[in-house]
Amino acid sequence: MTNPDVSLIEFPCEFSIKVFGKNNDGFQTCAVDIVKKHADDVSEERISQRVSKDENYRSLTITINAKSKAQIDAIYQDFTTAPEITMAL
Repeated sequence: MTNPDVSLIEFPCEFSIKVFGKNNDGFQTCAVDIVKKHADDVSEERISQRVSKDENYRSLTITINAKSKAQIDAIYQDFTTAPEITMAL
């Protein structure tokens, strides 16, 4: 049986978070605000985005300097409660 508190990632490390939502400013603001709540190194240079073919959805890749598994888990937990977030990887 695996231990959920054990991580295969060595911290600190560069960690990219991919998040998806509707193609609007509310989605981007929400996603970036959630990540900034848990990571202090979020800047425009560390965010890339793509818009879907039909321009209905947008994906953001936000790279942070992750300090712990708990930090990453907290970001993903906040994504699950935000109605603007469709999915996160």
